[in-house]
Amino acid sequence: VLLEYGADVDAVSREGLSPLSYSTSQGTTRSSVTATLLSYGANPNRRGSGNEGMGALEYLCLKFSEPDKALESTRKLDLLLEAGADIDQRNGSGKSPLLVAAACNDFVYITSLLHRGASVAIADVEGRAVLHHVALEGTWEAI
Repeated sequence: VLLEYGADVDAVSREGLSPLSYSTSQGTTRSSVTATLLSYGANPNRRGSGNEGMGALEYLCLKFSEPDKALESTRKLDLLLEAGADIDQRNGSGKSPLLVAAACNDFVYITSLLHRGASVAIADVEGRAVLHHVALEGTWEAI
């Protein structure tokens, strides 16, 4: 109803987040909310002004591997990629979603991104690639 009455699907909050970023960062939000926002034209590559300019794919990592949220998170990941999200787009610190997942010590999200084509060659502004982040965070399964 709100979108039909002209609510801005890409509006940014004071925290610098779009509704799409909120929908991917909240473990309790169903993938249907993400799908609806995307169907109304939400930009899957929109970067917020806060938190290093992270986008929806990075925020998804924050809830991805919670056991009761993994299926919804996988659905959200696929919805974002189908809508044209850039799997390797970098945030303000040069981190791609894969680097964010590694920094979050999230083996499930790392694996999911790799299976969907994420590049292991990207490094952040400090020159750290995914293997550096994995080594720092201790996810030996990912090595």
